Amino acid sequence: MPICLPRWITGRRPPGFAYHQAKKLPVIVFMALLVFESLGTHLVLLAIFGGQWWVWLLFGLDVFTWLWLFGYYGSLVVLPHQIDK
Repeated sequence: MPICLPRWITGRRPPGFAYHQAKKLPVIVFMALLVFESLGTHLVLLAIFGGQWWVWLLFGLDVFTWLWLFGYYGSLVVLPHQIDK
């Protein structure tokens, strides 16, 4: 899925039946909730524990999760179904 992210950003899409339209709203809502939740959690952890290494490690894992979720949506866009005879 992370390989699909650059293809989605650059706009290289093969012709075919893309099925990402039906999943667009739930994925966008989930991405927004994930971003706000992880930023809020990170700020609370920074306020309580300070800048310890494991707080930054958790934030790095959150960013990795964001990339995977964007890659998931990108895979829906750039890997459509193709119907041939």
